[in-house]
Amino acid sequence: MLASARPSPYLTAAEAAAYLRYPTVKAIYQAVRAGRIPTWCVSRRGRCLLFNVRALDQWLHEDTMRPDRPRRQATVFPRPTAVADSATSTS
Repeated sequence: MLASARPSPYLTAAEAAAYLRYPTVKAIYQAVRAGRIPTWCVSRRGRCLLFNVRALDQWLHEDTMRPDRPRRQATVFPRPTAVADSATSTS
C-alpha cells in the first residue's frame, strides 16, 4: 500500500504530452528543447523530465490571457442547403 493517496504534482513526459495535447512524447522533448515550454514548468530527474501540473496550468492561463497574442478565428461552415431543405420538408 502506498504511504500517500494524494496524486503527484508532477507529470511524466508521456502524461504531459497527453495533458498538453501534443501528438507524441518526442514532440514534448522537442518543445522543451526549443523553448516553447518554459523551463520553470520542467524539472529534470536524472535523464527524465517531470512537468509540474500547477506550473503548466499557470503558463497556459498566462499565455491565453496575453493581449499581444494573435487569436485564431473560429471557422464557421455554412449548413449545406440540401440538408437544410430536406430537414424542413420532412417536418
